[in-house]
Amino acid sequence: RFTHWNDGDTNNPRQIRLMHDTLFTAYFGNAEQHTVSVSSNTTLGHVEGGGIYYYGDTATLKAVPEVINYTFVRWNDSVTDNPRKVVIRSDTAFTAYFKRKGVEGIEEAEAVGFTLVPNPAREKVTIVLDGMKQRARLSMHDMKGREVWGSVVTGERDERELDLAPYAPGVYFVTLTTERSTEVRRLVVGE
Repeated sequence: RFTHWNDGDTNNPRQIRLMHDTLFTAYFGNAEQHTVSVSSNTTLGHVEGGGIYYYGDTATLKAVPEVINYTFVRWNDSVTDNPRKVVIRSDTAFTAYFKRKGVEGIEEAEAVGFTLVPNPAREKVTIVLDGMKQRARLSMHDMKGREVWGSVVTGERDERELDLAPYAPGVYFVTLTTERSTEVRRLVVGE
């Protein structure tokens, strides 16, 4: 079935006011959307290309050092291509590892992540934090990117329960943002 146009628009039918020659490509296939989470092992580098993609789309990830004396080493799955292209088939997380030039090994950052239990959820979801030792921010966004909930976590508790009663059924995105990384998980709220 129809999933989207080459410019990301999902309206079908779609009205367009043409100002110049334009090429439109309609994409058909699995309409399932997946989240690509990207992070860096250090604040001295960042990653581009994360976001929401349709099943079968190609994401281009790029690891970018923030300072001159840092260099990209590899991705968490040991691939060294930068930039790299990834065909999306599920929710995926990628971490770029950087190091100082002239230094052996990779400077590992604190590993931080989280899971949503259960997912899909109806009444409540528990956000289980893994490796939290610093202050971070949890937030939830709807499909239009609007923040509908937010909370600061300090690492003192390993989990946070979220009441889903105020939220309409649908797909949401829960984000954990620390000083060094951002992790995103898709949450399905059922009826």
